[in-house]
Amino acid sequence: MIAAVIFAAALVQKLVEHAKEAFDLKGYAVAALALAAGAGVSYGFGLEMYGVLLSDYGVNPEPWVDKLYTAATIGFGAGLVNDIAGR
Repeated sequence: MIAAVIFAAALVQKLVEHAKEAFDLKGYAVAALALAAGAGVSYGFGLEMYGVLLSDYGVNPEPWVDKLYTAATIGFGAGLVNDIAGR
């Protein structure tokens, strides 16, 4: 599941990169787009990363909380990759 989230973050990063160039987005607009795209990918593909990881420790988060955190991880991961790439 973690590999799927990493792949989703890379996909969202490419989407954000193309949208940033096409619409000349800057600052918070890029972060908002990354979070929205991360939420779309997370909910669209049904990715749930934290439930699998935390169930080993006896913690079972609600499904919507798990998807929300996974969406934030994908969005922030895409933003981080975009910042590191310097684009």
